[in-house]
Amino acid sequence: VLTESIYIALEGAIVDGTGKEMPFGMRRDMDNITTGEAQPLAATEIEGLTPQVAGDIMAGLSKIEVETGVFIERTVAPEDVLIMVNPQTYYKELFPNFTTTDLNGNYVQRLPLNFTIIQATAVPEGELVIGRGKDYFFGLGRSTKIEKSTEYHFVEDETVYKAKMYGNGQPKFNGAFKRYTLSKPAA
Repeated sequence: VLTESIYIALEGAIVDGTGKEMPFGMRRDMDNITTGEAQPLAATEIEGLTPQVAGDIMAGLSKIEVETGVFIERTVAPEDVLIMVNPQTYYKELFPNFTTTDLNGNYVQRLPLNFTIIQATAVPEGELVIGRGKDYFFGLGRSTKIEKSTEYHFVEDETVYKAKMYGNGQPKFNGAFKRYTLSKPAA
């Protein structure tokens, strides 16, 4: 249970960490820091992952601004691109759009490109965080250490457990990851 708790906290920090006593998250703007915390990146609204939107996303990841007015173009393979999405958003909004039946009645999933989808509860519902996993650095200082103590709560006959992990991370450059929100279809 403690190890799982650390994994959940680590996911939250990597996806949405403010940079204040925790890593900078993928959905944070490292150039926009107020009161010691990085603010969320500006979000772009999309209607879904249509082929046109997928192409626009790939084009944006292939040409990056490293400084104001200084761009670098690079080749990005679609399979290197991570789409992080809340499980609720995935199953309610993305899954139905990519799941169809073939001529034999078998269900198949088709994405416009071979992206890697990761379900992460740290991503808010209705939002996608997209970027290359290689563009995020995380350094682990020491692996998770779980300690127990029977002395502290001796009177109550309880055992207390403590888990610690030391690490830090951040996108390799600001804008390595993009925030997208899914627009609601008109009623």
